[in-house]
Amino acid sequence: MKKIILVFILIINLLTPTHTAAQYGSKLEAGFSNVALGGLVGGVGAVINKKKSAKFGKTFWKGFYKGAIGGYLIYEGKNLIHKGSINTNSNYYWPAKLVHATGSSIIENAAANRGMLAQIHLTFGFNRIDCYTKKKFKLRYRILSSSLLSGISYALKYHFDIKETFKTGVFIFYDNKDFNINNRFHGMELSNNVVLSKAMKLFQSNNLHYSPSQNRFGSLFRFHVIGHEIIHTYQYESTFALNMFLNKPLKKLNKIKVVNWYQKYFYTEYNAVLFRFYNTKNRNNFIEKEADFYSINR
Repeated sequence: MKKIILVFILIINLLTPTHTAAQYGSKLEAGFSNVALGGLVGGVGAVINKKKSAKFGKTFWKGFYKGAIGGYLIYEGKNLIHKGSINTNSNYYWPAKLVHATGSSIIENAAANRGMLAQIHLTFGFNRIDCYTKKKFKLRYRILSSSLLSGISYALKYHFDIKETFKTGVFIFYDNKDFNINNRFHGMELSNNVVLSKAMKLFQSNNLHYSPSQNRFGSLFRFHVIGHEIIHTYQYESTFALNMFLNKPLKKLNKIKVVNWYQKYFYTEYNAVLFRFYNTKNRNNFIEKEADFYSINR
């Protein structure tokens, strides 16, 4: 358990604002960061979950190269969001989601010391579907506990937009407060759920009655905000692999009937603790800078 805590601290350190990768200077740097982090998580997780007889170096390397491949797919998924943002084209959202989900699944498999494609998952709000490909093909549905709670909290305060949700592949809510040009709130994300300001809704329909050039800016800005928040959901999902670090202690808890029943129908997002470590109001951190990098024209 002490080793797991030390790894968590290491990964937190990699995501701190002082880390140079937080300020991407090029697509090459951005790609390297995703590949390296995916490899690190995959390698460390594989070692944590290895059999006693397995060799440390060989196990780490296998986990690392699988995680690196997953990291590259995550990078390409984020790149598709960037294309959608700068081209104001929502048709990129679902392909981006599928590519990213595949990459995230591969890193999760690497960290669990499984085959690269042994288990592929897809999330949609608080819903998670796992596709098992090893031995016998089967599907498994579970509820993401933290995403469900955040979705309920948003639903009590904001308006759920089903059209935008199916267009983006992310649960979208709108703040119904009257639009104020001086209001700096544009959007926020919490555990796979996104809230957008009323301004984003108005920009969508050009109800602000601006000139054509101003409406064009409004549309670009709206796609930037949506892309930025979608990237946050991708960042959140890509940390699911960290949950694999807890596989061994959780197996012991599964012997308890209540815990076993819970694990059967719910997926606990322990990664939420790490992801919420940052104060997202502070723009000078890795998470915010990366979301900007993949959602604005560069």
